[in-house]
Amino acid sequence: MFPVSGLTFTEHGAELIDDFLSPASLKSLQTATDTLTLTTIKGGLRNAETKIPLISKTIEIEAIQERLEAYLAPPLSLVRAIYFDKTTDQNWLVPWHQDLTIAVDRFFECEGWENWTQKEGIWHVQAPLTVLENMITVRIHLDDTDQRNGCLNIVPSSHALGRIPHKTITGITAQSGHTECVANAGSALIMKPHIIHSSKKGTKPSRRRIIHLEFSSFQLPEGVNWV
Repeated sequence: MFPVSGLTFTEHGAELIDDFLSPASLKSLQTATDTLTLTTIKGGLRNAETKIPLISKTIEIEAIQERLEAYLAPPLSLVRAIYFDKTTDQNWLVPWHQDLTIAVDRFFECEGWENWTQKEGIWHVQAPLTVLENMITVRIHLDDTDQRNGCLNIVPSSHALGRIPHKTITGITAQSGHTECVANAGSALIMKPHIIHSSKKGTKPSRRRIIHLEFSSFQLPEGVNWV
């Protein structure tokens, strides 16, 4: 098992940054979500930046997009924001997988864009590898996180394998080993979206609040927008 502290984004496709948020920003986000209760089966609030306005303010105050230019060529746009809260009542697991799907405002036909579906009236599609390679995921921890409250697990360097058939992911994970992303509140895990990752149920569940942000520098086909 690899220690998360030993990972680098360049080599492993993921990196943990301690004290990613200032103490003031961390406290503000904790306070803003203290009384927020989620009822969805996996505890996720989509389009979180519109429902928790402080997220957008924090991105600006902390100059997060500018900081991410060290990982991905500018200009960057925030293309997805999800708030997760794993609790005693919402203690779910997510099997090993890659994040391959993006949301757009319209259907189009283009080679390499596959498995179109509509969810709540929004088009979702598995994007080509060129899109995924121009994306970055930032998981900001609002609570101390380890296996007791269901931290993320990743397979270092697995993004280098490209888009992997789902049926082979378990075998790759067993052969390659994984990292438990133990993290302190205020830290951020920066990773490629198509790195193999999973999350177990917490063994001693408590709040595990995550602000999940996805940024991209990819230019979608003309007339198509991220949702």
